[in-house]
Amino acid sequence: MSAAVEAQATAEVRTYGGWRQPRSAGIGALTMLQTVVALGGLIVVIATMMMANVLWAGGVLVVEAGVLYAVTTKDRHGMSLLDKGAERLRFRRAARSGATRYVSGPLAPRYTTGGFRLPGVLWRSTISEHTDSVGRPFALVHHGNKSLAVVMALSPPGTGLVDLDQANDLVALFGHWLGNLSGESGVVGASVVVETCPDSGERLRRAMGRQSVPGAPAVARQVISEVVDSSAQGAVDIKVWATVTFSPAAMGAGKQGLAEQEVATRLPGLTQTLQHAGTGPVHLMTAGELCQMVRVAYDPASAALFDTAASRGETVALEWGQCGPAGHDAQSDHYEHDSGVSRVWTMSLPPQGLVQFRVLEPILGLHPSVERKRVTILYRPIDAARAPSIIDNDVNQATARLNSANPKARDVRAAAVAQQMANEEAAGGGLLDFGAVVTCTTTSGDVTQAAAPVESLAASSRLLIREAWGAQDSAFALGLPLGLLPGDQAIKKGAR
Repeated sequence: MSAAVEAQATAEVRTYGGWRQPRSAGIGALTMLQTVVALGGLIVVIATMMMANVLWAGGVLVVEAGVLYAVTTKDRHGMSLLDKGAERLRFRRAARSGATRYVSGPLAPRYTTGGFRLPGVLWRSTISEHTDSVGRPFALVHHGNKSLAVVMALSPPGTGLVDLDQANDLVALFGHWLGNLSGESGVVGASVVVETCPDSGERLRRAMGRQSVPGAPAVARQVISEVVDSSAQGAVDIKVWATVTFSPAAMGAGKQGLAEQEVATRLPGLTQTLQHAGTGPVHLMTAGELCQMVRVAYDPASAALFDTAASRGETVALEWGQCGPAGHDAQSDHYEHDSGVSRVWTMSLPPQGLVQFRVLEPILGLHPSVERKRVTILYRPIDAARAPSIIDNDVNQATARLNSANPKARDVRAAAVAQQMANEEAAGGGLLDFGAVVTCTTTSGDVTQAAAPVESLAASSRLLIREAWGAQDSAFALGLPLGLLPGDQAIKKGAR
């Protein structure tokens, strides 16, 4: 055995875990809010019995029992019967009002100069171009909640040819970069997006064209041409983006122009530390590149047009107000938009137990039956000043459950994990909320068949995902690398 193999064999296999969702302590399986509701209902029952009669009190008790059943009966995704009912009611109300359909451009019912604007939660978004402190051009996405997002294209080399020690170091460096976001003033969100999509082969043809030598033998040119044509068939392109979202108010730069200058000053440090985390070269996306990326997301058929233009050395002049779909129809379980049909899932449960660094390879990797797949990991850095109080409250709640009359094994594990998080935070670790959005897009129209493998891929990555029922269009926009923050966006009245 060679020395390199011996080192690989003796390298420490690191595992990761301990992700948890804080939960308030209540009676039994009830949360604190559910416990208060139950006790309040009992008080109402007793008062009714004293003021009226047993029959009325029995009726109130039946109603309370029904409410508690609807609240406490949950599926494997943590959705209660009450949550599901409210979800369906909201979608039906939106469908009746026409909010699930969108038409833009000249065929819009109320055509304006807005052109093909982005729909829904992206309706109020705009874009601007700037230059950072080292002279690199970049684009800023301005969202309706006044937040600013910077999008960076990454070229990670992967870990296929990396030994275990180096892979562990890369994971640690990326975790350090994420943890430092909690200490960055004004950073309110981040995301990493990995997209797999068909490759037309134009990039390979352009590369071989640049390498060709004038006067080369005809046989050599024919062989190269055949190799390029065969390689382009079934080729898949993998794209990776990282997005950082800033809040001008949190930065103390609410005035026009000050926030943009602050972001431009910070970008060199953020990109340098990100590159050191093994992401490869970091390229700041320009306005034209962002417009093209968004346009292809809503109209996958347009990708061939952009590739053809690039092969000819041409630039497609595309503005932000022309990137949206000509129309869309948001159904309860899928999303129709121009030439594509998509289905979107959201993560309801992170990997349980301990995992290794390759745990997400199945969901991130290629699959022959999935035409286009986009996996978005969302991060929400928690301010370092708020983190200790959040951690302390979580530890207290977990300890209260552990000290209850009949503690369960999961309560013991939860208390241990909460205490471990407290120790890591005290040692300087950052605190983040995170989630995931998975999007599958096809141009064939049969989204059910195209999306069939996605849930099994997620299960192989130990992720529990759930269809974004009744919110497919909003979840689709959330999965794009544009820096949208879950729960912080509002649809302006009259927008679609």
